[in-house]
Amino acid sequence: MNPCVSNQRFLLAGGSYCTQQTADVVRAALPVYAATRRIPAGTVGRRQDESHFSCGTDKARDVLGIRFQGLSEAVVPLAKWCLAWSG
Repeated sequence: MNPCVSNQRFLLAGGSYCTQQTADVVRAALPVYAATRRIPAGTVGRRQDESHFSCGTDKARDVLGIRFQGLSEAVVPLAKWCLAWSG
């Protein structure tokens, strides 16, 4: 274990994203599911700033050496798995 990590706490997040942004990314990546309305449209392109928070990630990058994925890289594989699992 890296001694710099001892007795420290980390809140990990690669950025701040709202549910609308997540839906927009998944609908764009999986249009067949978007067409069948399995992924709600909401108000496409509207960022809901008031409904989420963000946190700094410098410490996690500097001390832990973490490279965060973008929203699409993180969410699309999960959405594919969830949609396939749910039938």
